[in-house]
Amino acid sequence: MLGVGSGTTLDHLSVYAGKDDAYEWFGGSVNAKYLVAIATEDDCLDTANGYRGRVQYAYCKQTATAASGSHAIESDNNGSSFDLLPRTQPKMSNLTFIQSSTGDEAIRIRRGAAGNYFNVVATAAPTECLNFNDTATYNASGSAANPLASGATTMTGSALGCTTNFELSGSDPFSIESWYNLQAGNFVGTPASINMTGRFPNSGSPLLNTGVAVPNDAFFDRTTFKGAFESAQSDWTQGWAYGVE
Repeated sequence: MLGVGSGTTLDHLSVYAGKDDAYEWFGGSVNAKYLVAIATEDDCLDTANGYRGRVQYAYCKQTATAASGSHAIESDNNGSSFDLLPRTQPKMSNLTFIQSSTGDEAIRIRRGAAGNYFNVVATAAPTECLNFNDTATYNASGSAANPLASGATTMTGSALGCTTNFELSGSDPFSIESWYNLQAGNFVGTPASINMTGRFPNSGSPLLNTGVAVPNDAFFDRTTFKGAFESAQSDWTQGWAYGVE
């Protein structure tokens, strides 16, 4: 999608076995609800060039042959001018990502991108669940003294369950782990501690009844759970999405 505006509706879309990104936005402000991507070989949700739309309910599962460099979220601002305005700043809520052992980080925010993320679940990434690249990306969020100073980059009510959850380097402007832990309702654990069967949380899962309030506007539904699904009984993919695992 290149510069697609908010007058367009994207609703109940399914992508199966795409070799490149499943959903990719270059600028624009179009909103989307109920997105499915199964057997994706590259990124699931890819935002760039000032995209500022909203997304709620997305489920993505990578193929077992996903290439290195494949992510659930890859978010850039501008590849040649990291601080170019308007800055990429999507608002996304209720996302579930299951990565492949051959892929890469679940969530990579880079090249000066920002974004506000709510109730995200990411698990099984072979490298890290979450990483910021580039000083411009850190600066868009804040500083070592206050990693959340701008409010432009946030993640609340979310759960990371990877063997390694954060990429940490002493050269980073601040710790991405500290940034994550400073925010409300976040959980960090192992793939097992997420306590899911497939894409659904089991009874007693830390994903249930721990979601945070999403932005107060007419687009977002109010939810109480982390991730795209509350239970198998509320599986919104039934009857229309292809190949859902």
